[in-house]
Amino acid sequence: MALEYWSEKPNDSRGRIERHRGISAPQTEESRRLREEINHTYPGLQQYAEELGVAVSVTSYPAPAVGGPVIRSNLLGLVLDQYAGHSRVPREQVIDAINRCIGAAKAQRERLLWRQALNPFWYIVEMFAFLLRVPFLILRYR
Repeated sequence: MALEYWSEKPNDSRGRIERHRGISAPQTEESRRLREEINHTYPGLQQYAEELGVAVSVTSYPAPAVGGPVIRSNLLGLVLDQYAGHSRVPREQVIDAINRCIGAAKAQRERLLWRQALNPFWYIVEMFAFLLRVPFLILRYR
């Protein structure tokens, strides 16, 4: 979705002052639709990244001569606007964070496959846990 959004989004000719004043970036109808879809997907992606233990944050340091706060940003949120604090984050860095999340999810899925689905004792334990849980589920709905 990120690559599709970036290809649909018109070039942003706003300067630094316009961005800080809150002037919106130009959008097409398709880029607005993709932006909305990305915003709807973001909370789940961030939660999955945290559960998988994937580092998806970047730190922006101010210029030493100017000073200012150190700003941490989430790379998954930078799909929509690459400006994180004091500088622009390259799109490759955002794509790398997304790919790390995908790789961690695939590794976790494979690990769970071998640990659970192909392990006959896992089914026995799960069935026993379900049988113990049934009376409490019934009582909860009374």
